[in-house]
Amino acid sequence: MVKQILQGSRNKFWSLFASKNDVLCFFAGLMIAAGGFGRNDVYIIAVAVALFAAFAERIADNWKWTVAILLFISALLIFPPLLHSTSFLALLFTSFNKRRIATGLLISQISLLASPYLAVSSQAYSPFLSAASFLAWMGFSLISFGRKPVCSYIVFISYAVLLTCSSQLYYQLPPAITGTNEPGYNIGDAIEKITGQQQSGVAYLVYKHHRDSVTKDASAVYLDHDAHSVWDEGNYIQPRPWGNQYIIGGEPLRMAIARDSVLITNLGAALKKDSPRLLYGLFDEGRVQPMAILHEQCLILSDSDFLVNCLAPYQPSLIRKLTGTDYDMQIFHFACSVALILSCFSSVSLFLPILLAGGYAVINLSSQPGEIRYEGKKSHWPHTNLGEGIVRTIQKEGYNVLFGNKEARILVVGSYQTASAEDERLIILEPGAKVYINSCLYEAGNLPAGIQQGIVDARLLKKNGIPLDCPVIKENSMTIIGSGSPALLNLDFWKEALSE
Repeated sequence: MVKQILQGSRNKFWSLFASKNDVLCFFAGLMIAAGGFGRNDVYIIAVAVALFAAFAERIADNWKWTVAILLFISALLIFPPLLHSTSFLALLFTSFNKRRIATGLLISQISLLASPYLAVSSQAYSPFLSAASFLAWMGFSLISFGRKPVCSYIVFISYAVLLTCSSQLYYQLPPAITGTNEPGYNIGDAIEKITGQQQSGVAYLVYKHHRDSVTKDASAVYLDHDAHSVWDEGNYIQPRPWGNQYIIGGEPLRMAIARDSVLITNLGAALKKDSPRLLYGLFDEGRVQPMAILHEQCLILSDSDFLVNCLAPYQPSLIRKLTGTDYDMQIFHFACSVALILSCFSSVSLFLPILLAGGYAVINLSSQPGEIRYEGKKSHWPHTNLGEGIVRTIQKEGYNVLFGNKEARILVVGSYQTASAEDERLIILEPGAKVYINSCLYEAGNLPAGIQQGIVDARLLKKNGIPLDCPVIKENSMTIIGSGSPALLNLDFWKEALSE
């Protein structure tokens, strides 16, 4: 009797996996649910394996599926933040008749979406518990195999409601003065320019001194990485930067940070005091390290670095998410929520996630005004003397500037990239870079030329292939410079380009 029961259970279990691709989907889904157990690279690989397993069953059906799958792969490669959208992945798996996996993924992330509303230990959001919830759902699926998936519908609708609420949550990031004389390290101006809104409230910056308590009128507390306060208990600075750790947080926050490419937190300062309400954190050495929490109505940030004027332009998506000014992303998340609910009442066509991916692409390619247009491989990392470090340099001199792709005064062309000038006043070419100005092609050489004509790390220019033997020339109202270290250029060039 017992043998028959065990045999029946085993047969029922394996009936969940109709093919080897289903087995791959299951184990990859488990790793996705667990956020790669704290490793972002493991998470990305798991998503790739799961999608490959799901696609493999359809790719031979007809040419339309093949084209659709290639479009998906292209969208994910061009816009990696889509990989951090659990709602989008759930719809994608549902369209491939993998609703069980999709439901498991949503269940594993529900607690993270609800974390701003919950008052529990940060360890409640451990990837281990997310993995356990995924396994628990798969076990439940085994017991209820063959029945109408009412629970799946409840999970889809619950996640959709939480996603909508979470994407609408916002906080104030009021200005705070560091006490230094460097305008680039003040907090406030860059935030307000990024959001387009004046931030109100009271903020304290705990900077190399102790603050025993937070006054009741505080709406934000910013800790510096070497602060000492009741929140950080002497502060926690790990011996290495956060690097490739997976963000522990709800989908909107993970996607915002992924759009910025990097979470700027200096040496990885984290909150030692446990979080009553976690916004986001990182998983390190087996436990969740809180990075942003809510205390009553007060926002506590473990490291103020990404908010200071000279670094804020490298974290615009996260800042817009925190302040509720990421309207384009709110639309995307709302569309995902509606799609999740609709999928409960009808089968999901592959057209639906394709439409969402296309909409997301349009959002990312939309015009953003800014003083500096950078054409090249973007890492959004400020600590470099290459083109991406220019904003940090200018901000430290007191000029409030942002990256953008329209109305720019300065154009920086990355190494071995090609661009066309518009109405910029200053054009900087990194080694091997080319720019078209009307019908002329200008190119920077790749051999270092030292300091010439006041240009640091100069690169000699060519015009239509003819060497000019100089690193800087003026063409009408434009100044063209060749340099391997654009961020070290003389301040006079910035002043001239940015002047009215």
